[in-house]
Amino acid sequence: MVALQKQSPVIESNAIEPHEKLEEEHCSKPSQQDWVLALRDVHRQPIYAGDRLYWMLQLRDYVYQNTLSNTELSERHFVTAKYPVSDYLLMLDLAERLCDWVMVDEISNTLLNLDADCLSNEQYSKIIVANAEACVQSGKSFQALQSVKCALLNQYQNAELLSCYRWVQYHAERANQSSIPWQDYCAAGLMLTPLESYHIDAYRWVYCKQSEGAASVADLCNLPNFSHDDDWLTWLQNCRHYHNHYLYAVIHQEWGFIGSVCLEVFNGIGFFYYWLGEDFQGYGFGPRAVAILLKLGDLHKGMTACYAKVYDNNLHSQKALEKIGFSALPIYLAAPYDNELLYYFGPDKTQRQWRDELLTLFTDMGSDFRLEVTRDYLLHHLI
Repeated sequence: MVALQKQSPVIESNAIEPHEKLEEEHCSKPSQQDWVLALRDVHRQPIYAGDRLYWMLQLRDYVYQNTLSNTELSERHFVTAKYPVSDYLLMLDLAERLCDWVMVDEISNTLLNLDADCLSNEQYSKIIVANAEACVQSGKSFQALQSVKCALLNQYQNAELLSCYRWVQYHAERANQSSIPWQDYCAAGLMLTPLESYHIDAYRWVYCKQSEGAASVADLCNLPNFSHDDDWLTWLQNCRHYHNHYLYAVIHQEWGFIGSVCLEVFNGIGFFYYWLGEDFQGYGFGPRAVAILLKLGDLHKGMTACYAKVYDNNLHSQKALEKIGFSALPIYLAAPYDNELLYYFGPDKTQRQWRDELLTLFTDMGSDFRLEVTRDYLLHHLI
């Protein structure tokens, strides 16, 4: 298995991207024949969350002309007709199952660039639909709309394409209604987009535990354990109705959906949390996403200061927050949240101001968080 090499707990400003940090001794790469046999085999079997990254990396090794270990994403080129159409279709099916929308986009474009007589009408429409969904998932709904429009010129009675066009048009209109120029909220290969219902499958993959013994995202972030798709969709709908509650997907230019960030802002004071899937932790993606979120809060939500909380044993997240300018507060949450630390980003304030601001913020958020009342606080502030 090709493995990602994690970086140290302290996040350096020159953090290396995952595809640049693959182990030097690349695990023996199967021959093309073995790869095709593996594709056919996995096509008939379930894929577990712990194996997803392996298959994502294998797809990149076999679709791109150069290896991941020594080539920048922007410098890669397709190998046109490197494989038979049937093999590309198997790879496309695998990428869709993995919700690896970056590779769905790459593989579908490779197929669409083949001569027209290489694809049947059924294959063509299937590839167009896959490409359109990949574009929408990557925040490029208007590009998807144009692609499906062009396909409909050739197959104007194709029910699958018509259905796809209506789906893409709906999401393009939703994107057009936003007052935020999302293209401005990209940095170092990451972008934020509103979390939408179509993210559900990618969310499921990344939200799952990737290895035994690791704490789940739900446990680390006090998020629900979704037992059914309807639970997640209901949760998303409820989040949208919360006052001043903003929920975003974190999209990486190569890996697609890698996590989520949330921001609540009341009277200029923000509170945020974020999570990343286990496969994408330790590369500096979290701080980059938070930096984009803080910029968004400042420019579009009127935010002047922001708070966050993290478990006292989560040293990695503590270092990450400190790296982007947050400071640990000398104020603590009361039980049952006394195993979490509070962090602050903004202008200097007194401890009394922090306490008053936090208590007001917790009330506005409808949270049951309470602050611990210490003897020193009573002596210095209430007497």
